[in-house]
Amino acid sequence: MKKILIISIALFSLLSLSSCAKKDKADISIPNTASSDTIAVTTVNVEAIKQDYANLENEYNALEEKYNDMQKIYDSRIRDNIITYCNNMLTYTDNISADNIIEVKDIVTDIYYDELQSYLGHIQSNEKFEQACGLETLYYSDNSIPSDSVDIIAICKKTTIYKDDVATETVAYRFNMKYQSENWRINSVELLF
Repeated sequence: MKKILIISIALFSLLSLSSCAKKDKADISIPNTASSDTIAVTTVNVEAIKQDYANLENEYNALEEKYNDMQKIYDSRIRDNIITYCNNMLTYTDNISADNIIEVKDIVTDIYYDELQSYLGHIQSNEKFEQACGLETLYYSDNSIPSDSVDIIAICKKTTIYKDDVATETVAYRFNMKYQSENWRINSVELLF
């Protein structure tokens, strides 16, 4: 009896397993194929995208050019040229030497160079007179509309020795700068105070 029970259980188990195996195979489904009315078609207008890209590139280039124009007035050569001018044309003993004008030839415009030459020979002094002028601070004019001309206010310390009297004062000059040959050149200098 024990044998019959074990055989019955074994047969029952085999039948159960075989029916499970058949059931699992029946559940495997074939993927559905899409019908033509359920496919969404997306079109891309390549020409419109190319045009949008070209427009963005043009806007970027215009902004970059404006930025470069605005930044060019902060070129360190402006400061260097003003310092060179102060050292050679606003600093002297007795009178401005003709040699000094040669030192500023490359940092001034041709028109201003001619102007300097025209009055340089006429400055005469029989007195013992010395002047030294050094740059302290620069102030830039409004550059919201970039141009090739800009006014720079230079605050300087000026020391003069005249008849053994020494005086130091703060002075201001307006330097009109012109952008020529990829460099800022001094076009005129005006004493403000």
